[in-house]
Amino acid sequence: MPSADTITTQLDKIDWNFTSVQTPKYSIHSIHYFPGNFILQIPNYLMNLLSEPGDTILDPFCGSGTTGIESILQDRNACMFDNNEMAILISQAKQIILSYSCLYDDINTLISHLFWDDVIGSHNIANNALENSEYLVKWYHPQTLRQLIFIWDQISKFSNTKSYIVFQTIFSDLLFACTSTKRQSTSSGGVRRHHWGWVADNVAPKELTRHNAIETMKQKLLNVLDIISRHSKDNLGTFSISHGDCRNLPLEDDTIDCIITSPPYISMIDYTMANRMFYTWMDWDLNKTRNDEIGARYKRFRKYSFTEYLKDIDSCCFELNRVLKPTKYCAIIIGASRKYPHALDEVVGIFKNHFQLIWGPTLRQTTRSRLRERKGSAASEAICVFQKN
Repeated sequence: MPSADTITTQLDKIDWNFTSVQTPKYSIHSIHYFPGNFILQIPNYLMNLLSEPGDTILDPFCGSGTTGIESILQDRNACMFDNNEMAILISQAKQIILSYSCLYDDINTLISHLFWDDVIGSHNIANNALENSEYLVKWYHPQTLRQLIFIWDQISKFSNTKSYIVFQTIFSDLLFACTSTKRQSTSSGGVRRHHWGWVADNVAPKELTRHNAIETMKQKLLNVLDIISRHSKDNLGTFSISHGDCRNLPLEDDTIDCIITSPPYISMIDYTMANRMFYTWMDWDLNKTRNDEIGARYKRFRKYSFTEYLKDIDSCCFELNRVLKPTKYCAIIIGASRKYPHALDEVVGIFKNHFQLIWGPTLRQTTRSRLRERKGSAASEAICVFQKN
């Protein structure tokens, strides 16, 4: 492992803005939207500078699994945790797509079952619980909802657990896609991009838009087939993903070689509610999961929300220091909202109480600020690298 001075020199040479970078169409990370996920280049560069092949990389806020997937692709081992069931499902699906050879045949089988016109008059696709759901009928055109029920019926016939996880994940992304209204305009006349915030805030469309869920699902499955043909490989590193809380990690002391993570930004994102459609479809307990989120956006009006956020971050830092091996590195990507512009400095200060800061904070222009017309509440984002004494 290079010295800390050599590492900081290399870190200084990188343009962390990664100007014009977007997730490639056939990237494994394109299979499911996820709010607030960082571009793959960030963990990729960090792990190549801060760790060695064979090392175990920890991400206790794994989100959609970007750090973990890049770890196993770079001959590292991934150890990931998240409180969010959807995050765990997406991360599992990505790993399966890269490594499970039988998935190719199961996808083709599912595609062959996704016909609609021939069965609509003869096949009983009624599901009273879903078709008459007081919530779902506010978001989906009746014909679209019946198509979604039909697709789910086909998915449910697969007994293979790995294929079922992948199909669940793709279906969740389909649910999000079919909530969109068509061609809403921005203030400058452009076409507004479908945004997770509408779902998170339960802003149902005023007029239901009919989507062809069958064709959209087919395209998503074909996209996964392309990903398999381009990126699947043997001999990947070990991949561990578990339901867990960074404030109480189920790991032994001094067992992790490197930490690369992005702690939640205060009052910026509601990860659970952004996935409320699949939570509703699966009848998962949305309220329990969202209450466990650190710094969730819906908590922003609480009197002591910022104090609670900093306390949670401090608890996480204690755990991260405990599980990291001595002299090893912890890299974080952290930001602050306009509501709490001082949050970034506060979080960095907490990490400095537990680790030695060797590089940063280095500000970067967020992907959302570069690529979207609406900047939302994003104000600043920074990368820091710490070392355990």
